[in-house]
Amino acid sequence: MSFLNKKLLPPLHADETASSLCSRTAFICGRSVTDFCLDMGTRFRDVANGHRKALSTIGRVCHRDPDALLRHNAIRVDSHNFNWNGQIIHRIGLDRLKMRVCVECLKEDLTHDNCALRVRPYLRADWTVSGVRTCERHARSLIALSVKFAYGAPRDTATVLAEFVDRLDELTLECVDQNFTSFEHFLLSKIRGEQAVVSNWLNELRVDVAMRVCEMIGLVAAEGAWAARKQLDEHQLYHNGESGFQLINAEPDLTSLLDQLVADCAKRRHYPSVPNVMGCIWKNYATRTSDEGFNPFHDRLREYALKNLPVGRGDDAFGIVDTPRKRHSIRTAAEQFDLNHEQMGKLVVASGLGSVDDVKTPSNSFCFDAAEIEQFMERVKAGIRNDDAMDYLNVPISQETGLLKAKLLVPLVVRGQWGHHLFEKQALDKFLERLFQNATPVQECGPGYSNIALATRQAKTNSVVIVRLLFERKLAKVQRLEAERGFLSLLVNAEEISAILHKPDDRGYTSSQLMIALNASSETVRRLIDRGYLPAARLRNTKTGILGLNVSPADLQEFQERYVSSTELARMLRLPVFQVLNWCRNHGLNPAFDPATIGSHYFLREVVPRI
Repeated sequence: MSFLNKKLLPPLHADETASSLCSRTAFICGRSVTDFCLDMGTRFRDVANGHRKALSTIGRVCHRDPDALLRHNAIRVDSHNFNWNGQIIHRIGLDRLKMRVCVECLKEDLTHDNCALRVRPYLRADWTVSGVRTCERHARSLIALSVKFAYGAPRDTATVLAEFVDRLDELTLECVDQNFTSFEHFLLSKIRGEQAVVSNWLNELRVDVAMRVCEMIGLVAAEGAWAARKQLDEHQLYHNGESGFQLINAEPDLTSLLDQLVADCAKRRHYPSVPNVMGCIWKNYATRTSDEGFNPFHDRLREYALKNLPVGRGDDAFGIVDTPRKRHSIRTAAEQFDLNHEQMGKLVVASGLGSVDDVKTPSNSFCFDAAEIEQFMERVKAGIRNDDAMDYLNVPISQETGLLKAKLLVPLVVRGQWGHHLFEKQALDKFLERLFQNATPVQECGPGYSNIALATRQAKTNSVVIVRLLFERKLAKVQRLEAERGFLSLLVNAEEISAILHKPDDRGYTSSQLMIALNASSETVRRLIDRGYLPAARLRNTKTGILGLNVSPADLQEFQERYVSSTELARMLRLPVFQVLNWCRNHGLNPAFDPATIGSHYFLREVVPRI
């Protein structure tokens, strides 16, 4: 080994790589870089890989400090990884098979130094970082020279750059002005060991991983989950890296982006599994499961998947899941509860976790809370069938339909969602509790009292109205027969109910109230009003806002004092209506109005004593 003359050697620049200095020195000596290193007793591969012994040899020959050579040189630690200022970088994060340069920097190099013109350009360390595509000094894009090094072949940078010295003006046309992005600044700051420019999980990633993650996030945000990274050029990767970096800084948990991926998966009518939703992100994970450098990124994705996708214990969601399931789909819920998809969908609707449209989404893409559906299924298992529930309440069959339609009795699951109505015992007990809230226990039924079924006929109403009056505590006369049970044990006063229901408002009687007060059909009431026998005014209903006919209490009283219907006569005489009409016809008592016109027989009340 011989020492070279210092005056012949090129200077070592602050940002130059050891392989670039070695290549320029070999070019001055007229040797290839491989032969030059062999002449010095080492190998160029060892110099490029940052081996301490090789750099010490080159340092002594070139009169340079080995530590200065190491400052901007990546040191290979194994077959795939390098160490650069304490940062471990996978080889994919370094451009070792092609050479990218800034033309403006090369032009400046030609004006510096006193060495030969063709060895003045040198390779900057920053240009070897894959994610850096802009010159920090000139804000111009880096261009890849039309030379590609074979893997493992010597990278003789000086020889390559010397070929392009005369073509720099031509290469300038290939460059474009572009800003040095925050993403590129982050990568170089991390390599240089400078203070962190972000305060999120990106700092936990290796440089090459952070580069890949930001570019992948930017690509997915721009083109969807199944975009192909290999089809992108340098300009697209430049924009994707910056946009991905900004997205992560703005929202480290990536919730908005991942929500959009879930929505896109539903639009494609795909089942919302982790691979279907994540697309190329999952593909990258599946091919790099042994690379722990991606773990901080995959942890965020797994956390989102557990909260929003139907994954459970044993599934692979960027790592095998060992926690209880948080979200269900129709498919996974049907498997867990041993039901078919249609049955499961109906139960989800019954639980209120989804609508009919939700459960009919293609590919079972609708997801819902796993804990809530499990609690609901426990309630279903403990539910009471319809027949058993009605027997428990002691509700007659004639009253059952009305109570269900009025939703005074609400099943947990209705017949259309299951094979039969299903009730909760707590709901049945609450119904009975509200029913008996104002009742006085008695040993036997007192005068004027009857059960609800009989009171509906006596008060000319239905059981739903009576039950609502009981729930609203509007009935004062309520008893509970201890010898009976449930619904039929409740005793009410029909006269009290009639007084409440048939009491007119201050403005008068409506048509429906007149029907009850006169015991007449709606057609008869309408004809009496139309022909002026019952004076009526058109007023707006205070509850519904609908215009309707109202008869004042004074006019109704005057009508009832003057006229009597055949039905009322029959009740007074305790005879059938037809016998009363035959007697009146045989004795020449004619109706006050034409029955064919009114639709009913009315007589003057003054004939009642004669009858």
